[in-house]
Amino acid sequence: PRGPNTVAIRNNGDYEFPLAASVVAENVDTPPANSTAASASVTLEAGAYQNYTLAASVDSVAVLLATDGRPMHASLELRHRNGSTTRLDLYAEDGLERCCFCVLETPGDEAVVVRVFNTAVLEQAEDGEVVLSPMTASVVAYSAEEAAAEAKAAAKIKARRERAAAKEAAAAM
Repeated sequence: PRGPNTVAIRNNGDYEFPLAASVVAENVDTPPANSTAASASVTLEAGAYQNYTLAASVDSVAVLLATDGRPMHASLELRHRNGSTTRLDLYAEDGLERCCFCVLETPGDEAVVVRVFNTAVLEQAEDGEVVLSPMTASVVAYSAEEAAAEAKAAAKIKARRERAAAKEAAAAM
């Protein structure tokens, strides 16, 4: 279970609609520290969905999906005004340790709806009790410049703390 991680990316669409994707293991983007991601999160039970309507001025969105450690089955849809839809299907064995954080570009010339589905299926345990599969979801406007500035500020704070800890350790000797 804690062996090599695998990420599969597949384009099930027509060849006229190419896919550009990347997977990064180092310097991973995280939700902006001062973003509304935590306050904007909602809990979706199995089979539920949430719509997020974005203004045309939003160039990209940060999406954070997680579970309490159960498997995560989810779908993201970008619904454009012209009726076209872009869909991403996601799965993780452990939605707590392997939550999904991604940044999706949205066209800036029209309003877009991001729809998040919890595609998990309600199951019954052996004792007859229904097993819920809740998932938390958050979709917020994202700015790469703001995220980079926040990461730089966080790195400075971390460096200051490390220097202070090193000074304390040296003084204690």
